[in-house]
Amino acid sequence: MSIKSLIQTITGQAKLNRLAENLAHACSSVVWQKVESRIDTMTHSQARGYVRVKAGRTVRLILSDTLRRNLIPHRHQTKVLELTMDAIVELALLKYRGQQAQTLGLQRAA
Repeated sequence: MSIKSLIQTITGQAKLNRLAENLAHACSSVVWQKVESRIDTMTHSQARGYVRVKAGRTVRLILSDTLRRNLIPHRHQTKVLELTMDAIVELALLKYRGQQAQTLGLQRAA
């Protein structure tokens, strides 16, 4: 691999990562509304899968529009979808953990 192709690979991957993070943030509130009522009854692994399933349609709809606007080649679309799904799951679990910590703090204060 030449230095030029290595640089193109690294910068291309960084662009895909940024796009995935932006998409995850754009979808996070919609996905959270879908999962917040049930996520507290699940184990960590179950919650990850549940968020992934519930986020699927929302992420795919927003992703297809965004990929067209950003002219992302078809060969990268699957990678962007994977990165976005991973990011949306992490955002939802972070939000849930934050709510758990607040609830625990309120319980201790009472």
